[in-house]
Amino acid sequence: MLGIFSRIKMSKNALLFTLLAPTLFITVPLIIASYFHTGYFTYYIILIVINIGLSYSDFVCIHKIHQAPKKCIIENDGASYDILV
Repeated sequence: MLGIFSRIKMSKNALLFTLLAPTLFITVPLIIASYFHTGYFTYYIILIVINIGLSYSDFVCIHKIHQAPKKCIIENDGASYDILV
């Protein structure tokens, strides 16, 4: 990809928050909106399911990173994550 991605080092907690952010910041407001706007409940549920489906790869990465040592650095080179102990 033309070298667009650079090597980024992050702490474990920062990466976990980054991977969970889209799910939390999109899904939670949609759940709240579906509670208050019951007429559009079906459409909100469809959007929630699409968002969670797109976030599935994030959940797989979260599972792998959660098993890493507590104090480690995670490096992202654009194609994969490397766990540095």
